[in-house]
Amino acid sequence: MTYIRKQKRNGKIYYSLAERVKTNKGWRSKTLVSYGINPPIFYEPKIIKGFAETELKKLADNSVDLIIIDPPYGIESDTNHRKDKPENIGKIDFDDERIFKIFPEIISECYRILKNNAALYCFSRWDVSGQFIKMIEKYFKVKNNLIWVKNNWSMGDLEGAYGSQYENIIFAVKEKHI
Repeated sequence: MTYIRKQKRNGKIYYSLAERVKTNKGWRSKTLVSYGINPPIFYEPKIIKGFAETELKKLADNSVDLIIIDPPYGIESDTNHRKDKPENIGKIDFDDERIFKIFPEIISECYRILKNNAALYCFSRWDVSGQFIKMIEKYFKVKNNLIWVKNNWSMGDLEGAYGSQYENIIFAVKEKHI
């Protein structure tokens, strides 16, 4: 187990990242990183939920460590497999060909705000992944097309297609991912 250790020496407080380790003589603390008199800065993630075309413009250049984006797939999804009635849910905005017109601008903004050597994960569907990959490749290095196997799956659409048990996730990086 790791923890932040504070030690007072000569009237000053010193900070370090320490770990409890078992030795022949019992338990002791092992210093992993010494911070000196400066307390460590803790990372506090911020999750932004909203429309990318609006929210991304509010962020500074090179200020984001990771982007996970789940755009509409442009498939005009229609299903009977819902507990809520459609009038309670509403249609998904841009779940048609319009997403492929605005997505290049969204990816451009993602590139602008993402720090160098950081990653972007973009959710997609098997039949539109290629279109998203082409747009992402204009700015990022696409490293993988991951498959997220879900424990549940859809019942298919109203046109007779089989339901899917997975989602594609496009993994791309800005510059050289560490």
